[in-house]
Order: sequence, then C-alpha cells, then structure tokens
Amino acid sequence: MPTNEKTYILKNLIMAVLPVFLYNIVSYGFFAIYSYMAFDIFGVSEEKLYLQSSMIDSLSTWLLFFIFVFWLWKSGQATVRKEKFERNQIAKATVLTFGFGGISILWLTFAEDMLNTVSVFSESMQSFDETWATTAEEPYFWVLMSVVIIGPIVEELLFRGLVFQYLERVKKGWFPIVLSGLAFGLWHEEPVQVVYTALMGIGLGIVYAKTRDLRLVMAIHICNNFLSTLPPVLDTDFVQEGIYYISLLMIIPTLFILWKMCAEMKESRRKGL
Repeated sequence: MPTNEKTYILKNLIMAVLPVFLYNIVSYGFFAIYSYMAFDIFGVSEEKLYLQSSMIDSLSTWLLFFIFVFWLWKSGQATVRKEKFERNQIAKATVLTFGFGGISILWLTFAEDMLNTVSVFSESMQSFDETWATTAEEPYFWVLMSVVIIGPIVEELLFRGLVFQYLERVKKGWFPIVLSGLAFGLWHEEPVQVVYTALMGIGLGIVYAKTRDLRLVMAIHICNNFLSTLPPVLDTDFVQEGIYYISLLMIIPTLFILWKMCAEMKESRRKGL
C-alpha cells in the first residue's frame, strides 16, 4: 500500500473518531460547568441536580447540533434530501421503528432471564433500570427534548452523518455500516444497552446506506425512542402492552426489509451503479 494511501486511510479513521470524542468533551464539559455553577453559586443540592440531567443533556446536545450541522455543511459529506417521504418509505420506517424495539425487547428479556448470574450484565441491568427510574422523575418536557427529539437527531448526525461518511472513505460496503453501528453501541457504555443499540445502529446504517437520507434514520430513531419514553397520558398498561406485542410482531418484517435493502445494494454494486 502506497504511503499516501496509508496516510489517507489513517486521516479518515482519525476523523471518524474525532466527532465522538468531541461529543463527550462537550457533554462532560457542559455538565461540569453547570454543576460547578449550581453547587457553588446557586447552592443547588446534589439530588436536585441529578433530577436535572435531561435538561443539562438537552442543552449541551443543542450546542452539539449546531457544531455537527456546520461540520457536515463544511465537509459536504452527508445527504439530507428535500423531497417528501413516499408512502412506501413511511410504511417501512414504521415497521423498522417497531421492529428495532422488538429486537431490544428480546435482548433485554434474554439478558434479564438468562444472564442474571453474570455479574457484568446483572449489575448493568440494575444500573439501567435505576437510570430509567430516575428519568421518570424528571420533568417530561426535558426528557422529551433529550431522549426523543434532539438526542436522536444529533446521534444520527454523528454516527450516520460524520462517522459513517469518514469510514466509507476508507472502505465501502459493510465496513462503515458495521463499524458505525458498533461505535453507536459502544458509545452507550452500559453493557446491557450496548448489544441492542449496536444492532439498531447496524440496522440504521443499512437504511442510510440504501437511502442516503439522514431524515429517514432520524425519524426512525426519534419514533423508536418515543415508544420507550411515552408522555404520562399515554404511559398506560394498555398502550405499553400494545407496543410490546406489535414490536415483537414486527421483528420478522424488519429483518426482511433490511435483507431486501442489502440485496438491492449488492445488485447495484454488481451493476456498477
């Protein structure tokens, strides 16, 4: 491999990792500054600060939104289409939204029932449950902003927008799909969460590779998170049970859609399109 080609590959691998580090630096830095001001200047208690996590996260994520949009605009990499979604796209996105949720349900059920003797997963599951219990105590407006709206948008700008595109410069095909998906999973840190988010990340990578439409993966991600973070008025046993069974039923159609997308991309590459 020529030296200039090695340099090109190394440069793009570094650029793929850089926005992930930037996200963490901005998030942790914003939280540290806010915590310092809350504790030392305004005298906010630690317990009250903990219940403001979603608010702090959403504010720092909005800052990252503008940074990543500017980055993508300057680099001219990611594609954001302007035309309206077709009915076929909306139908597929709906199936994928529930299907990804169904895969998450299967994994979490398996982890809770079969891996409860493995300390890494049992402790992670407990931590995961405690985090969601705390989130439920926060004002829903900030949870909605953080988990459902701005969070998924920025995560897609990051992983399907920046990370995917730089990895694709290194090698096309499955390389950016799998690596950006695994990076998305590992980025969530919590072991029990890493597995299903990595699978979802790979699935979203397939969708993006096929459609080249960031809006579509953002919409799927937003709706998926909404189903797991419903507003109090919809968070009833009846609604939750409906989502549970529909999500499980949509797993097979989801796998079929992803398989078909992969087959179409393979055929396009074969024809040199």
